[in-house]
Amino acid sequence: MAKTISVGTYGHTPLHDRIKNLKILTIIFAIGLLAFDSYLTIKQNTYWQDPIRFYKRTLKYAPDSSMVHYNLGLIYKTINKNEEAIASYDRAVKIKPDYVEAYSNLGIAYAAMNRREEAVTAYKQAIEINPNYATAYNNLSVIYSERKQYQSAIECCDKARNLGFVNTALLKALEPYR
Repeated sequence: MAKTISVGTYGHTPLHDRIKNLKILTIIFAIGLLAFDSYLTIKQNTYWQDPIRFYKRTLKYAPDSSMVHYNLGLIYKTINKNEEAIASYDRAVKIKPDYVEAYSNLGIAYAAMNRREEAVTAYKQAIEINPNYATAYNNLSVIYSERKQYQSAIECCDKARNLGFVNTALLKALEPYR
């Protein structure tokens, strides 16, 4: 007597069922992955909405980034939080002692708080690092002019002008003292 093997209905094999189930699982996994990725993107976007929050969060992952500290200082300076700006710029120059722009902006923040001696020190440090940094010469000239130290103001103003930074109002104000 011959044995017969039953394979079920046409086109419906156990392998076919496994492939169908695998496709369904793949689709479910892809949808789940897409939902999770969307959630993370939305959450990440909340950090980008507030620059201070963004830079503070970035510092958790890169605490020794002079550039991140500097950029945070710029944001603080923009909103007149000069103490916070000073702390950020100070941290930037501790990490990168030759960070000319950080010294210059440190001077600007000090000057905004009427801490002129510290501003002068910061500008001089910027000039020591880069003797061709016109912005620091200009800002130093402004402070000397305010102090009525006209000869020093003229020297710094002229140096800034020779380097391409022309402060017309300051030049005009210093003209009687030349």
